[in-house]
Amino acid sequence: MKRFLAVLFAAVVLAGCGGGGDPVSKTCSMDGPGGHVSIVFDAEGDTVKKATMNVSMGYEAMGITKDDVDKLSEEEKQKNIDSLTEAMNLDEIEGADVKSSFDDEGLKIEVVLEVSTVEQMFNKSSLEEVVKSAEGMGYTCK
Repeated sequence: MKRFLAVLFAAVVLAGCGGGGDPVSKTCSMDGPGGHVSIVFDAEGDTVKKATMNVSMGYEAMGITKDDVDKLSEEEKQKNIDSLTEAMNLDEIEGADVKSSFDDEGLKIEVVLEVSTVEQMFNKSSLEEVVKSAEGMGYTCK
């Protein structure tokens, strides 16, 4: 009995030290009219811990030029960014940290998603299942 308890205790301790597996990242991307979306899923083993979505939209796709944006005040730029993120429903995602800015090519948006948000969006927390789901939506994953 003591031997059994010792083996059981050792198994529990070793399982607890495992940390859920090695860090793994998968990137899923998709090109659309005037833009590009990529999502990096960070996981430990097969469990997604965080996802970062990056959206790039060219000025032409937005119907404006870089010169148009350069003429705007910082407040006007932010209003335009807020309008675009609202139109994309990014402001409605709970558990998301959204950062946006204009650069030489157009609008760049970064959305960091908490684990619970990834689970809600994909109805899964397994990296393998999330990647399959993203591929089913038209993303190419590597």
